[in-house]
Amino acid sequence: MINLLPAEYKSEIRAARINVLIVRYISMIISGILIVSALILGTYFTLSIAQDGAKQRVDENKKREALFADTKKEADQFRSDLAIAKAIINNEVKYSSLIYKISAALPPGVILSNLTVDSQTLGTQVTISAKAKSTRDAIALKTAFENQTELFSNVHFESITYQEDEDTGYHYQTELSVIIQKGALQ
Repeated sequence: MINLLPAEYKSEIRAARINVLIVRYISMIISGILIVSALILGTYFTLSIAQDGAKQRVDENKKREALFADTKKEADQFRSDLAIAKAIINNEVKYSSLIYKISAALPPGVILSNLTVDSQTLGTQVTISAKAKSTRDAIALKTAFENQTELFSNVHFESITYQEDEDTGYHYQTELSVIIQKGALQ
């Protein structure tokens, strides 16, 4: 086939085809821009509605928090008390084991009438009051305490007195001055 159209007409047909393509591209770009704009606006409105809802929930939660402020304060105080109790328990000194060791060191015929043990008295000179059935038992108490070097040191009598009015049979009141070793608690 031979093309007999004039060159001017041919160029106008080509230009018309290119114009149609350009119009299609422009319409596709404009429709794309409109779709993207619609999506952006929809997202903006959705986010603004969600933001308003979140602000309302925050305000409601602040009101609820104000209602529970006293409970929160009590819980914080309780938590603080628990931390203090934990620290105390971790530093706990078991005096009961010391009392058992002292009672195991007592000879027959002797009972303790007064013993004070605390953190200030450990390692210092203290007085132990005991009652004995005889002076021999009182001396046995002193000897027993002297032999317990892991428990006591510097053991000596302060007094031994006879008390006739005792109905228990323990007529001799003995006062011993001793130093209770700090290592005795382990």
